[in-house]
Amino acid sequence: MAASQFIWNYAVWVSAPVFCLGLAGLVWCIWTLVRVERTSLLARLPLTARQTVVFNEPGRVVLCVEGPLPTFRFWGLSYRLLTENDVPVPGRWLFFRTTSSGFTTVRSAERLFKVRQPGNHTLLVDGLDTSKAGDGKHFVVFKRPVMIWAVPCILGMILCAGLAIGSLVLFILKLAGVQ
Repeated sequence: MAASQFIWNYAVWVSAPVFCLGLAGLVWCIWTLVRVERTSLLARLPLTARQTVVFNEPGRVVLCVEGPLPTFRFWGLSYRLLTENDVPVPGRWLFFRTTSSGFTTVRSAERLFKVRQPGNHTLLVDGLDTSKAGDGKHFVVFKRPVMIWAVPCILGMILCAGLAIGSLVLFILKLAGVQ
């Protein structure tokens, strides 16, 4: 009870630094998430039925599809990744499919592949029979998995926004003279 009474008595002085800390934390979390997303990009390829992609290091890669908002071009397509020797690369559907969008484009994660050796790989897109108008705006993107970093950043954004909003409400209530 003493802590809450102290905060209420000095709400004007307590809420200002908490508001600043909340905003700073929110900006830092957003900046970190954007930086992680941008640095995870490995390759961005046009949408074609067969193409070569080069991976410089082994590891897990996420296949994403990207296109203008709204897009239905990727419905009914399936994706296979083959090594130089035409051996299928193990892959699976993602349990949590992340989607990121801007004002004009959307990127959605589709599959997770385990690349065992660096080098040239062949991407096969099944179900892509003919090219359509606007295919130049559709891409297949390979990136590193970012979910392990995205979840803490999103939780941090929620916490920091809550601190900033709560301190702002406390400040306004105290200035309004609420007892």
